[in-house]
Amino acid sequence: MRYTLLKEWYTKNFLGIIYAVSSGIVLLNILTLYAIFTVQRTSNDECLWQPVKQKNNSAPFIFKSVKVNGVTWQAGIRDGDFLLQINDKAIKTSAEAQDIINKIEEGGTVIYKVQRGKEIFKTTVTLKKLVDIGSLSFSLFAAIWFIVGFLVLIAKPDGYLQRLFFLVGVLFSLMRSFPVVMQALPVYGYHPLFIAYFMLIVWCTAIFPLYYYRFFALFPGESQKPLHKYIEITVKILAVLAAGTSYYVYLFPKGIFFLNVENPQLHSLAFVNYLRPAAILTNVAFFVGFIILLTKYIRMKDKQGRKKITLILISYGVGQIGLLFFGTVAPTMGYIVFNSPEYFIPILLVVFLPIAFAVSIFRYNLMDVSTVVKNTILYGTATISLAILYFLIVLGMGNAIGSMVPQIYSNIVSLFFFVLFAIVFQTKKDNFQELLTKQFYPEQFAYRKVLIGFHQNLSQIVGRENILDALMNLIVNVIKVQKAGLLLVQPGNNIYKFERQQNMQFEVSELLIHPEKIVKAVAARKKGKAEAVFGQDNMHELFGANTHHLLEQGVFTVVPLICGKHVPGFLLLGLKRSGSQFGGKDLSLLASVAGQISISLENARLYEAEVQKIELEKELDVARRIQQNLLPKHLPVNPRVDIY
Repeated sequence: MRYTLLKEWYTKNFLGIIYAVSSGIVLLNILTLYAIFTVQRTSNDECLWQPVKQKNNSAPFIFKSVKVNGVTWQAGIRDGDFLLQINDKAIKTSAEAQDIINKIEEGGTVIYKVQRGKEIFKTTVTLKKLVDIGSLSFSLFAAIWFIVGFLVLIAKPDGYLQRLFFLVGVLFSLMRSFPVVMQALPVYGYHPLFIAYFMLIVWCTAIFPLYYYRFFALFPGESQKPLHKYIEITVKILAVLAAGTSYYVYLFPKGIFFLNVENPQLHSLAFVNYLRPAAILTNVAFFVGFIILLTKYIRMKDKQGRKKITLILISYGVGQIGLLFFGTVAPTMGYIVFNSPEYFIPILLVVFLPIAFAVSIFRYNLMDVSTVVKNTILYGTATISLAILYFLIVLGMGNAIGSMVPQIYSNIVSLFFFVLFAIVFQTKKDNFQELLTKQFYPEQFAYRKVLIGFHQNLSQIVGRENILDALMNLIVNVIKVQKAGLLLVQPGNNIYKFERQQNMQFEVSELLIHPEKIVKAVAARKKGKAEAVFGQDNMHELFGANTHHLLEQGVFTVVPLICGKHVPGFLLLGLKRSGSQFGGKDLSLLASVAGQISISLENARLYEAEVQKIELEKELDVARRIQQNLLPKHLPVNPRVDIY
């Protein structure tokens, strides 16, 4: 019961939840980028420290790969020298040493105590600061993907593919928030909420490959074979176990990694080591996603479909090259990142992928976004401007006339003329509003005009067959949908038959569908304040295992014809004349048409039932008369027999 109530609350408040989550993720991405450019910059002395054990049981570091003419070289330090102290403080681990120099500002100096043979001397090293290019690249990737995902979801909140795209952005943003966590570590390191957030990062990192694969298995509309349900269940269980065990790893890093220093940084290092296997899985997911997209591109026969994902595929490939270079070639060329960070810049190529998604989505109307978002922004701006201008004109004219009368009456006169001008100019405002709608939503504007005319003429159409013919003519010849069909229930059972088809050839002639399932699916959408229109990602809610029959014929949109709890049929639609799916305001128009048709079909059914009833009564009356005529009008009289 509680689960049902929670689900209903979630459905009703879905958009509110999305806005709240999005606000938090935006703030998190901003803080992450800020941390990368400021507090998380690593101090750099352009050399490498390598731990070495000496006979006297001290634990200094030996200098390796000292960059020629680098800051350490200029301080007189060479390969083979030993590092004993930093700022007169003995060091035992590289983490401790790095923590000391990280506190120095860029351009600041640090004193190294160095041993060369038997000679011990101190020297001053001027430090540099480095931005972690890899962390920056993936954080930009997460931020851009999330922004695009938010717009995609707002354009079609009920779309499963859209929700997956948004979820990938949320998960990756949480994964990449590690710099923010590191910044807060010294202060909040042992706070329960802080540790819980660490566990959340582990869970996101472990579960991310699953949802990343899901998205590319469905994008851009041609489904790839999904993972077996047992594999998905295993991944989810492992993600939960990983999050749980990370609690122990964080609190007791010495017991696992055999580190010896009590230092907050110790926990983060243990945690980073713990995340490495999951990070490898993330890289594998990136590669698998590329292979899936490449395979779909090769198999596509439609040139227009290929064109829509070409930029994404190219950018994805370039990003994979950058990722491969970053992980394999760059380390061998640059010796270490501290000496030659410029070799790691190609990792920024991974950022091209979400940028390519943004360009392709808004250019080719992928995932029903381009027209909706762009026109909504422009239309909203123009509408607000119109409302402000309208208010100022009416208010100004009312005040101008009010100023012509004595002060004692000016307020009353101003109010009177304000109302008068508002009524007079209302028609003009409505006309201008309609002009805006026609400008920004020409297709919807044309649909609305057509549907208004259809609604007015529908009441004059008599007969079920005539209504269906008029509907198909509207869809195919007026709105010009490339493919269309009607699936209608047969009297007295739950069998639905394909009675009208345009450019469709279904292998089966009828489907068995349970009306209660349809009513339940429609009710769930209405609770979520969505139109009762179903796309390819949620058709299974209506048709279950029969969904593939519709997908094979290019059905992209299904509109149930519902009248109360009666479901007389379904309107099946392919792509629009423009080649895009129905979305945005189209859905409300289709739902409106479906409502009108449902009522008309129900009225036609009732009319036909009434006609049949009248015909039956006529036939019964005739039969009654025949039977009465068969009876004798007068009983015969016979003295031997009583007849009655």
